[in-house]
Amino acid sequence: MAENKKSFVLYVDILPSIKLLKDHEAGKLFIHILRYVNDEFDKTTEDPKNRTLNLAWQPIKKTLKADLEKYKNTCLRNQENGKKGGRPSKENKPKKPSGLSGIKNKPKKPDNDNDNDNDILKEKIYKRKTEFKKLLAEHQDNYPKQMIDEFYEYWTEHSPNDKKMRHEKQTSFDVSRRLKNWFKKSNGSYDNDDRIIIPD
Repeated sequence: MAENKKSFVLYVDILPSIKLLKDHEAGKLFIHILRYVNDEFDKTTEDPKNRTLNLAWQPIKKTLKADLEKYKNTCLRNQENGKKGGRPSKENKPKKPSGLSGIKNKPKKPDNDNDNDNDILKEKIYKRKTEFKKLLAEHQDNYPKQMIDEFYEYWTEHSPNDKKMRHEKQTSFDVSRRLKNWFKKSNGSYDNDDRIIIPD
């Protein structure tokens, strides 16, 4: 095995041959492989004397030798590349690669698209919230202010990245009917307000 080489590859395609061996023979073969890659044999003793083990050993030995040859070639190629001193520098480097001249200041970095998108989203939602508030203002004489406020807070709720508010996610949403139901379900919690007029 090559100097300073700490590992080797044992391919899975040897399994059918190994399965034909008895357990103690497979163990002997494995020890033989390890001794071989650690250079514990000379040319005369590198093949097992046992005929069965030798039959299983020969294709493994051939593969190990081929891998070792590839490893040595890779090492030589790396040594040659190292002697060259790495990648050669480009001879014709342009002085101003951008092709622009006369620009002294660095250009401003563009706004982050996400920040811009979030600002637009917030602006659109704010506008729609204002419109929703105007719709509720038409009913302020019929329902208590606290109820209208709570109704508004509930139905305009949205998460930071939502494009729609809660009421916009409904398949149908009639403000007057929803207010009427909200009031009915309040079970008199707004009774202290003077402006309670339940519309028909």
